[in-house]
Amino acid sequence: MADDPSKEPSFSERVTEWERATDEAANRLMGTEAFSEWMNGMQGNQLAVQKAYLGAVTEQMHAMNMPTRDDVVRLADAVAQMDRRLERMERLMLRFVKQERSGRIEAGERPRRTRQPMDDDASSS
Repeated sequence: MADDPSKEPSFSERVTEWERATDEAANRLMGTEAFSEWMNGMQGNQLAVQKAYLGAVTEQMHAMNMPTRDDVVRLADAVAQMDRRLERMERLMLRFVKQERSGRIEAGERPRRTRQPMDDDASSS
């Protein structure tokens, strides 16, 4: 057999054979209930470590008087809300200026001062 190299399996055939054997062994191992329980336990451990790490990092950030990711997200939400309010006020002001210039509102007349938002019905009367 060693004399005739054409009868020897090629390298790619040996690799394919090895891959099949490894795949079969891994499937047998991962198909067991014990492996499933072990994997669930490891995932639980990973989540616990991740939570502990996040808590430690948060404490360190606060100790250094630096914002955490949650703080930055909360600030970004507040800024976005203020931005929406400013845009709404700008639209209302532009609409009021247009009405004043078109003569629908006299120059001295101003909208009522209330805490209620100005709606379309109140602004056109």
